[in-house]
Amino acid sequence: MKKILCFFVVVLAIAVGYQLWFHSTKTPNAQDLATIEAVVPGASFVRVGDMGDFLLRTPVTPELKAIASKAHTAEFLSVKVAEVDVSDEYVLINVTPRAILQNAGINEKCMYRVFYGTVKDFERGNYAVKLCEE
Repeated sequence: MKKILCFFVVVLAIAVGYQLWFHSTKTPNAQDLATIEAVVPGASFVRVGDMGDFLLRTPVTPELKAIASKAHTAEFLSVKVAEVDVSDEYVLINVTPRAILQNAGINEKCMYRVFYGTVKDFERGNYAVKLCEE
């Protein structure tokens, strides 16, 4: 009986450790935010959304691709993405200034939403990675 209990405790500890590791690798962090903030000034402007947020695109890099593959918890605020905007050569960044967030009644400090994928990804909800100030 003791051996079975010890076995279940070990299995539970491994499962919890895996969940903590998996969550930490899939959740955007301060380094991801800094990477995006460094890329934004050189990114190409695409268009403005109805609420004042805007869309940028920048060539894909391994770092940007890694950020865009983290937990998808958001959609772009109001900017519409055309099929021509989506390419495996680019990462799309939806930038929403703080004033726009406040005017929209969104009480968070998440100015960037990052997307890398296909047009079909926009058909499902939460296709983008939301990056927030801590």
